[in-house]
Amino acid sequence: MSLFSQKSQALPFKSGEKISYTVYYNLAWIWVDAAVVEFSVSDSLYNKQDLFYFESIGYSRQSYDWIFKVRDRFTSFASKTDLAPVNYCRKTQEGSHKVNNRYYFSHDIKQIRTFIDDSDKGGIQDTISFSSPVFDVLTASYFFRAVNFSNMKEGQTIAINTVMDNELVKLQIEFLGEEIIEHKNKKSYSTFKFKTKAIEGSVFDKNSEIVVWISKDKNHIPLKVESEILVGSVIAYLSEVRSPKDSSSVIIKDFLLK
Repeated sequence: MSLFSQKSQALPFKSGEKISYTVYYNLAWIWVDAAVVEFSVSDSLYNKQDLFYFESIGYSRQSYDWIFKVRDRFTSFASKTDLAPVNYCRKTQEGSHKVNNRYYFSHDIKQIRTFIDDSDKGGIQDTISFSSPVFDVLTASYFFRAVNFSNMKEGQTIAINTVMDNELVKLQIEFLGEEIIEHKNKKSYSTFKFKTKAIEGSVFDKNSEIVVWISKDKNHIPLKVESEILVGSVIAYLSEVRSPKDSSSVIIKDFLLK
């Protein structure tokens, strides 16, 4: 399924959007407010191109750092027409594992130049060739939000080609139907529900799945994300939304930063 074969509406996000999540960790039936994750969109000039600048920051609470310290930052410059990434950076610390990645995309020759500094694997420089449109993990999440879900059938999948850890990976995201959920704020919302396999690494094992509930409105904002991890499980709830304000959106009204 392609966004551009079904593009009957404007992108569900705009420059200036910032959404934040509170992440809860569960171990032995105890839920802990463990981390914060933020996503933002802005306009930027990169090599004289007018692009989107996407940024995601994740960090564990100081009270949780002694268990598993997380300090993550992802950034991507991407086209405003098809969200094709131009430059992607990942700088993460998850426990003792540290990674610093840089990807440079050349869509005209269908190649990605990669530079990886991994505390476990060492330094790697490579060139990856691709044939179909490909995204980094950050632009993939925004591309997914922009898909028209209205005509999807339960069990149907969305395939998104991504590059992760110097490898091309095809994400298969399965539509599980529509569902009304009760949020952490005790309010109920209509959602589209999806699941996908997580990528095995320092947080997820090979059997981990990620389930996400997307707001059933034109903004397609993830309201809840749930997954099992190597030890225990996590749930992330939308906690705040920063303007651009949308007076027609119940979702944004309920979570709007004052």
